[in-house]
Amino acid sequence: YIMFNIPQTVIELILVLNYLFVLFIIITSKREVFKNVFYMMFVATGFADVTSILVNCIFRINSDLQFGRKSRSFTLAVMVIHGVAFISHMVGNLIITINRFSVLCLKKDRFWSRKNVRIIICLQYVCAFAAIAPAIGVDMLYVKNSDGSYTILGISKQDDLINQFTYIGAAVLYAVIGFILNVKVLVYLHGMLKLSNSARMIGHEKGMVICTLLVFGSTMLMCIQQTLRGIAILTENTEIFNSMTLQVGDVYLK
Repeated sequence: YIMFNIPQTVIELILVLNYLFVLFIIITSKREVFKNVFYMMFVATGFADVTSILVNCIFRINSDLQFGRKSRSFTLAVMVIHGVAFISHMVGNLIITINRFSVLCLKKDRFWSRKNVRIIICLQYVCAFAAIAPAIGVDMLYVKNSDGSYTILGISKQDDLINQFTYIGAAVLYAVIGFILNVKVLVYLHGMLKLSNSARMIGHEKGMVICTLLVFGSTMLMCIQQTLRGIAILTENTEIFNSMTLQVGDVYLK
């Protein structure tokens, strides 16, 4: 009997549709505020977020429905895409934080031209792919069921650790730099609120900073998740591993 988590799948799809709606509003809006390069970076990173959610959903469905060895190439491709999306998410959110810090605290507005931001976004995805490149071609592990079908177990512990340390490295880098820069931005913004007479300008900057902080908070949850998953792999704790990967069926660490 195959257990398929329909409620979780519905929630994930609703989340994706809502996210895409927000991105659509930003992209198609004629309002001058959304022409800011900040939102250009937000959209680029947003697509990585949407991809990550969809890939997680696809990978879980693949595991739940037990497609087995016949879907090996597809599963491996999904795993690589997920890795690229995750690293792109981390790098993109870090770039957004650096943008707010450099514009507000260092007055480096000129650097953030649309041309430079396009180059940065391209480098964001190139770096993400380079970081995940070792995962291409890894062996997938399967277990044969009593009915002759196969259930995916994942990849070998060594390969999984390499991937996981890549994720953790990106997460720690983001957490440390993001925390320091966000604190400095908050301190500077607090000073601006006391001295500036332009309520409109401050309101706009405050809105972008709040958006950056919300992104930081949600991304920190992902950092914690990846760190706990890495610990689970090292200690071979299947219970924590299943919780962190949101798997419904049995998953074993080999």
